[in-house]
Amino acid sequence: MLEIDLSDYVETGISRDDLRKMITEGLKHKKWITLSKELVDHVRNKLTEQAARIKRDLEEKENKRKGYFAPNIYADTLSANRNDYAFNQYAKREFHFEATHRKYPFFIDIPISGEIVFKCDRRIWQGKIFDRWVFNRTGTAINLFDIWEQLTHHHKIPFNKTLYGTFNFPGVETPTSLPYWVIRRYFWYLERLGFVEIDGKWATVLERHSLIPPNQKVAAQLKTVLRQ
Repeated sequence: MLEIDLSDYVETGISRDDLRKMITEGLKHKKWITLSKELVDHVRNKLTEQAARIKRDLEEKENKRKGYFAPNIYADTLSANRNDYAFNQYAKREFHFEATHRKYPFFIDIPISGEIVFKCDRRIWQGKIFDRWVFNRTGTAINLFDIWEQLTHHHKIPFNKTLYGTFNFPGVETPTSLPYWVIRRYFWYLERLGFVEIDGKWATVLERHSLIPPNQKVAAQLKTVLRQ
């Protein structure tokens, strides 16, 4: 049963055609008093189908994301991303410090869990982060949340769009933004080396215009681990 309230039009002199159009096409002044069981069942079934489709799409997307973390696929992706020529060209064009594939700061080549979110040599994205936000930094405060957008939009660092966003992936207990996770983990190493200090989503630069880690003890330990 549908109620149509026409009391507002009693004294308006509305035309028959306008009245007919309002009743048949308009949405105002109408409300359901009771709904037929058939209509309720139809709407419920449509919503159930829509929910099932959304759930299925999300599961397919999640499974596709997890597929990238299969050991063989993950290793193949890292191997494919390694490119000495691309790194040399990028370093020559973008970095404020000298670097080639034969000689570069060891701390721009650190394996980071989930780094396949970047579709390039890790020395490119780590080198850009270090150069832009630490080595050649004019200020000291860094908003870690802003780095991803600036890397991918302003600096055109390529990334895997499938892995963009918040989801479950190996190594974390709760759904997490993979791009932010990877960037923050890299800054965690820079903090241990003494270049920055992290406080929540912010980092403070402690050492600029230098390729020598202030914490030489950690630097020596990290070099040893990376050589293994």
